[in-house]
Formats: sequence, C-alpha cells, structure tokens
Amino acid sequence: MRILLPALLLAAACGAADPREEAASRCRGHYDRLWRWITARGEAPATEAEMREAAGIRDLDPWGHAYEVERRDDGGGRVWSNGPDGEPGTDDDIAYPP
Repeated sequence: MRILLPALLLAAACGAADPREEAASRCRGHYDRLWRWITARGEAPATEAEMREAAGIRDLDPWGHAYEVERRDDGGGRVWSNGPDGEPGTDDDIAYPP
C-alpha cells in the first residue's frame, strides 16, 4: 500500500491520460501512417495483415485488446479499438475516421 499511493499521486500529477483519449490518439496515429502508405502507393494494402503493417499496429489498446483495421470501399482505411468491453460494434468502440 505504501508504494501504490505514491504511484497514484505521481500518475495524477503527471496528467495520466484518460484511456479513451489514449485509444483515440493511437487510432489517429495508426490511421495517419496507413494514409501516408496509401497516398504513396495509390491504393490500400490488399490484406488485413498488410493493412496492420502499413498502419504500424504493433501495440494493444489501453484495455489490452488488439487494434482493428479494415479496408474501406472508398479505397481508404479505418482503425479502431473495441473499447473497454473488447466487443466489436458496441457503443464504447473508438475509431478513426469515426
């Protein structure tokens, strides 16, 4: 308990990020990398594995779940977190673009 309280105080003092804000920021960063890849080559990667690589997705969201990526019909992509519940298609999902 002696270690936990100082750690919590330090996190609060350093402005520890809200997990939803952190996930949104990471989705945007992954999307930006994917968009640069698409604009340099003129089309989105063909497979999900290539999309993940192009977006630089190697991390997990703040809740320990993998970020998701998909190719959109317009030739672009979309990156999202399934949010705290880890289930796709629920109200707590965080995506970019929305």
